[in-house]
Amino acid sequence: MTDPSSNTPLHIDRALLDLGSNTAKLTHAYSTLSGEVEMSHSLRITKMAAKVESLGIIDSEAMSRTLDAVEVLLSESGVKSDVDCIGTWALRKAGNPGELAKALMDRFGLRLRILLEHEEANASFFTVRDEDSSDGLLATLDFGGGSTEISLGSGELPETFASYSIGSRSLTSHVPISDPPSYEEIEVIRREARLRIEGIEPLPTGTTVKLTGITAMAFSALATSLMDKPETEPATTLTPETFDLIVQKLGNMTLDQRAAILSPTHAGWADIILHSAIALREIVGGLGCDTIYLSFRELGCGLIASSIRGVPVDSEAPSTVLPDADFPPLNRPGRRGEVLFALIASDGSIWMQQKSAYPQGVHRLPGGGLEPGEEPIIAAVREIAEEAGIENSQPTLIGRLHYRLPNGDDIPFFSDFYILNVGSAPPVTLDPHEQVSDWWACPREELDRIEQQLVNLPDDRRAWGVFRAAAIRYLRTLIKRYW
Repeated sequence: MTDPSSNTPLHIDRALLDLGSNTAKLTHAYSTLSGEVEMSHSLRITKMAAKVESLGIIDSEAMSRTLDAVEVLLSESGVKSDVDCIGTWALRKAGNPGELAKALMDRFGLRLRILLEHEEANASFFTVRDEDSSDGLLATLDFGGGSTEISLGSGELPETFASYSIGSRSLTSHVPISDPPSYEEIEVIRREARLRIEGIEPLPTGTTVKLTGITAMAFSALATSLMDKPETEPATTLTPETFDLIVQKLGNMTLDQRAAILSPTHAGWADIILHSAIALREIVGGLGCDTIYLSFRELGCGLIASSIRGVPVDSEAPSTVLPDADFPPLNRPGRRGEVLFALIASDGSIWMQQKSAYPQGVHRLPGGGLEPGEEPIIAAVREIAEEAGIENSQPTLIGRLHYRLPNGDDIPFFSDFYILNVGSAPPVTLDPHEQVSDWWACPREELDRIEQQLVNLPDDRRAWGVFRAAAIRYLRTLIKRYW
């Protein structure tokens, strides 16, 4: 990706920490000299969701394992960039995500964001689509530690997705087995798996189905190992018959034997691999798949790539009705949209901006327009430098706001919404033409008042106020996902 103003590659150095139900994964993205984005990842087993279903919380031991894994991943990676930290099923399900969030902030300075189900599904789908942009229907199967997301579509993001409460860790904790397991125990796992995917339907004929991430890696290595062909290339496809063979062989092994046949990377999966194989066999059967393709890219790859390529994974961002569109910046020639950014201070407050042209005392989120042909991420980096004095920033794309008129007509203008952690120092506006007169670190609890202030501006500024209030309202919903 290139900055059109300088014809040079956009500098990318981003890291994302994915705290899954069973594994912590660190994905690092950086630009090569050619401008291509390369990604690498590392992982540690945490078993974070080991007792979430039985206790309803992340217990102290699981929390300690997770924090220790984060420390190792950050230390070994040598990542120098800011690190985004996201959580999925376990943190959506647990009653105490705030405890982990506080520990992450206190120990590492990491702010935790919990993905909603549709965000996780969209990111997983985009992970595969960004790797393979071939035409036709694509279904992605994201089998995690606590839940499974199945997404279906033909574009960059899925048209539909379904989430099922079935995952390696949640199923294992619900259905314990002996060592080695008995036939009856295996059948109990099978029945529980079928119960958890009740209502699953076969996919349309011709759909390409891809199993993603660490699960794909583990079963590729496992299938290759169990075929007794060590010289064979790692498996890139799986069939129902392959899953049947894996279940049969794993079902006859002790825990130690299962650990011995797994790769060193996945040895910590020994206690969940049988449950996972049975669950995947039932899911594949329910989807009516003859062949499952494997994608080894992690969720973090999709989240980073979607942010860079301007495809927000929050596809449920609201559409705002404006009283009219006869005001800048909506009717400015050549402007197709804008970028807005929430600059998050160390204490969680958000830096708001006031300009000399605004009504007195009125603050808004900073931002700027998209130049013709300019990519949103380029505009965001440029505007953050101009308006906040932060050079070479790495903001995260969160969502895209759309607008329409009272008669239902869409307004051909959008606002892309970015978030960036900036520490405690106030922004410094470099461009005097921006006419910034004040910066204010707005506490979260003040956002509602700011929104109401904008909505209730006098008639001559009402449409503009409603327009700017939409971003504050959206920020209020986003903040609930951040800890």
